[in-house]
Amino acid sequence: MNLLPLEKITSAGSTFLIWHFLTLFISGTGVLMGGLLRRGNPHVRSTLLRITLLLALFVPLICVTWNWLPHISLMPKQSIADNSPAIPREGKSSDLPSINWNDVAVWHPVVADLRKFQGQMTANPGSELAPTQIIYAVFLGLSFLISLSLFGRLTASIFSSESLRRRGKAASTSEQARCGVIATAMGVSHPQVLLVNQLESPLVLGLLKSVILLPASMEIGADVYRHELTHVKRRDLWWHLLARLATILLPLQPGFWFLKKALEQADEDVCDDMVLVHGSNRSSYAKLLLNLAESYTPTQGLCLPMAAFGSQLERRLHRVLDTARLPSSRISLSSLGLSLAPLFVVGILLGFIYIDAAAPLHGADATPNQSGTITGRVVSERTGKPLANVLVRAGLGADLDMRFVRGMGTPLYETRTNEQGEYNLTIPLSQEKTPSVIKLDAMTPGYRSSAGVMGTGGDFASVTLIPRGTGSYNFKLKEAIYLKGKIVDEAGIPIVGGHVGGQFKFNDGSSLYVATTKSDQSGQFELFDFPLNKPLLDNVAHNSVGVISVSDKDYCETRTGDIYKLKDTDRTQIRLTLLSGKSLTGNLLDNKGQPAPNVMVEAVPVDVGERKATMTDQNGHFVLKGLATDKNFLVRAHSFTLKEKFKTSVCMNQNYLDQTFKLSPVQISKPPKPIEVLGMKLVDANKEWNDVYDLSPVEAGALILDPGQDSARLNIGTLHEGNLFWLVQDVNYKGTVELKSVKDFVNAILKDIHRNADGSGSCRVVYTFADAEFSGTNTQYIKVTARDIHDLKNLAKQLNL
Repeated sequence: MNLLPLEKITSAGSTFLIWHFLTLFISGTGVLMGGLLRRGNPHVRSTLLRITLLLALFVPLICVTWNWLPHISLMPKQSIADNSPAIPREGKSSDLPSINWNDVAVWHPVVADLRKFQGQMTANPGSELAPTQIIYAVFLGLSFLISLSLFGRLTASIFSSESLRRRGKAASTSEQARCGVIATAMGVSHPQVLLVNQLESPLVLGLLKSVILLPASMEIGADVYRHELTHVKRRDLWWHLLARLATILLPLQPGFWFLKKALEQADEDVCDDMVLVHGSNRSSYAKLLLNLAESYTPTQGLCLPMAAFGSQLERRLHRVLDTARLPSSRISLSSLGLSLAPLFVVGILLGFIYIDAAAPLHGADATPNQSGTITGRVVSERTGKPLANVLVRAGLGADLDMRFVRGMGTPLYETRTNEQGEYNLTIPLSQEKTPSVIKLDAMTPGYRSSAGVMGTGGDFASVTLIPRGTGSYNFKLKEAIYLKGKIVDEAGIPIVGGHVGGQFKFNDGSSLYVATTKSDQSGQFELFDFPLNKPLLDNVAHNSVGVISVSDKDYCETRTGDIYKLKDTDRTQIRLTLLSGKSLTGNLLDNKGQPAPNVMVEAVPVDVGERKATMTDQNGHFVLKGLATDKNFLVRAHSFTLKEKFKTSVCMNQNYLDQTFKLSPVQISKPPKPIEVLGMKLVDANKEWNDVYDLSPVEAGALILDPGQDSARLNIGTLHEGNLFWLVQDVNYKGTVELKSVKDFVNAILKDIHRNADGSGSCRVVYTFADAEFSGTNTQYIKVTARDIHDLKNLAKQLNL
């Protein structure tokens, strides 16, 4: 039921146009109904127009600014697996999406759209706007300028009203008393009456404290007081101010201007009827209005003058002299109800139009609470048959790698497939209008998980969702070996959060990553990704063994033998015991004897064995546990920031507690100037850097001195100082470039980048890293925007590439 192609407006980011459309729809309906009631009860017409003003002003504001509308499903829901929202596991409330208040256009929709234009030009420098976008930009700018002009006029009218008040002099006691009697009879608090010279028409001003201003030369009758006191009683001045503010907010919205004029006319008609109801002669009252109009000059102040001129005067005189029409003194609830019915119907229709148009073009229904829905099917790659009870997991974030978020401590959303292999997963999204990238994984015993691609970087199972949108992803899982076990300490107590890694070890000393996970609250773990057959090295399968290694920051590492030699029953009953080992604790000081905070201290075995590392706290204190007994370790620390390092050898035949280590200055013979690339500060790596800072054995490449503030957007993991880019490859594993310098890094990315339709791109990068948990190489797919590519090209010119 797509009655209006609002998805085109939405896709262009035209928040302003959507607001205009919603406002015109509501205000137009109200003005039309008010026109049909022109000869009827003016109380009903005035109330109808006031309700229309509120709806036209605030309903679109809420819908557009907070991207909120009630959920109305236009399609029947399918019964697919668990249809309830998934519950995040092990996640805190702070991990969940929240409103980005910086992106909320609080006072004017122009702000939101100008931000979008700015973002487009920033992301795509040198790009040109389409003709429709240019027209729209002019429309935005014109609206903004007119708004400023109208706001200036409103401010001037407020000062003009105060000037009129100050010019007035208090009326005589008899006039004040006369006004008080009429006010008491009408149930209105007695306003002050002032006489003003050179004033042509009686009027009311004052938002908080009403004042009636009268021409000093005019003979005042009771009709004048009844007319002006009706304005006071009904608070007409407040409503007219609200209508003026609406025209300031959307100055090019004709609906608000028609609504403002209709409301002013309806309020004057109410006041005229109240005068006639109290017995005033129609002819004499009409003559009073005509006399006022002869000498009336429109007042610029924020006030309600009794006089009228032009077509409005003619209309009022016809109403007053129309003896076939009976004046009314109160509102008719039945008439008001009938007149509001069309507004209600229009509101429901508007909801259907907006919701249906905002839904994805492929027609799936929306979901409430700013959520997105992912559906799909899981089948066996070999047989094509559906797989039931498969665990499907999803996580928010383009930089999330589903290979490394298994086990404890990961805020994910989960569901399971039904007998037909189908799943339905609802993901709560933020209320921003930008799409969210959802990473996916599927796993079940006897099959390799979707993210379990051996030895390769990146994770391609993903869906892009917008709030109330839908997406789909179908999985084909390969058959694999399923392993299950438990980790305990020497006392048999389960170890929670222990790191479990599956890998192949080859005779030449190399290894191949298989999978990683963490133990749960009971110390148990699962691995899904070992293939049915061992991988070949030099076409010889027996050159490799499949092992499970288990480690924890407080215990010594241990590992299994070849899992391919285990019986099927033993593969699900693995039990591994971690030894406590020895501890090394102390404080790290800089060269001046002050604590060195946030510096990595690592203990590296001299021969084979497990490396341990940690970061110093704010006081420079560090704790290393689980060091293998009687092994020799190289204990070292380095800081690029301080340009200092420390290194010593320790044999862990006992616990070494409360040690004090001191960093010493280091010197680079010819320190190069860092080059800023994609927000990172890089230098050419060489043997001297390696020796001074105990870096990776890879001696050449682009060394990170500072990862920058926004390196997470590159989607290659968390970068740190000391990481080294040493290889770049295109997405199809072709054109591998081993890097020798920062220039090579820039040149290789521009050469091997795979460009997308929106100007962004990606390519495969490999970098070495060493953090408190792991050390080694990481293979990922770097993602760059069109702006990044533009900057890289400019940098290439500066580097003479």
